[in-house]
Amino acid sequence: MGAGGSFIPTDAPDVVAVVVFLVVALLANSLASLARSRAVEADQRRREAEASRDELGVLAEHHAALRRIATLVAEGVPPSEVFSAVAAELARTAWSSLRASDGIGSPRQAPDHD
Repeated sequence: MGAGGSFIPTDAPDVVAVVVFLVVALLANSLASLARSRAVEADQRRREAEASRDELGVLAEHHAALRRIATLVAEGVPPSEVFSAVAAELARTAWSSLRASDGIGSPRQAPDHD
């Protein structure tokens, strides 16, 4: 408390201390806000990267399925066997697409909902 019972600093060193404290407090608040926003951005980018990786995995599975069917056609396998293989590949790729979109069978934990 300053002279006369008030909280207003009257001495020069006290005024300097209050001004320095306010400047440091404002800078700390600004830095904390920036850190929070960057953390949110980083989390969003991590989620996007995981989704992209999952989509790439599904695409690779589809490509492999097409390659297997093309190999059967190139080997001259009868159309009935090709049709059965196409049906089996469709079932497998549809299931893997469903798992990827729903996160079924994924080793990761469920995402946090803020």
